[in-house]
Amino acid sequence: MVKDIAKILINQRENKVSASLYYWVQIIFSFNSNRIEGSTLSEKQTQQVFDTGTIFADENGLIVVDDVLETSNHFRMFDYVLDTIDVDLTSEYLFKLHTMLKRGTKSELDSKMNVGGFKQFPNQIGSIEAVQTTLPAEVPHAIQSLLEKWNADPHSNLLDFAKFHMVRVFNNFVNF
Repeated sequence: MVKDIAKILINQRENKVSASLYYWVQIIFSFNSNRIEGSTLSEKQTQQVFDTGTIFADENGLIVVDDVLETSNHFRMFDYVLDTIDVDLTSEYLFKLHTMLKRGTKSELDSKMNVGGFKQFPNQIGSIEAVQTTLPAEVPHAIQSLLEKWNADPHSNLLDFAKFHMVRVFNNFVNF
């Protein structure tokens, strides 16, 4: 099923089908994914970047360059995922995606961010002290365990993908 959806998305991309599933997945996925990470762009601004490569300030007037770069990079990264849908999920593959996403941003130049590698410093999620993420020294093993489980699953439908993200990622990386 997943490969069937990927074929549909690739076909729509290659044929530049307007208002298609590919079009809206790109915009909504990029907007929501980047918003989780703190992007200040609105969904309308995300759509502008996708449609025209330009952006207009909204009511707050602030446009964060890294937010625009990551949004644009996200579109290319999603295309890469579609084009490599048959590739096994590995740490190296995830590092490549992370590198693609952060290309040209301040994070790429910040050695603390270790773009394209495992985190080196503990995460700080807002000011919530109760949220504990996996310690940097434990991340390689946790990721390897997670990827082994992922690659062993048949994950033949979207519900499996959602469960993997919600249950496994949450349980492996957040401890209350």
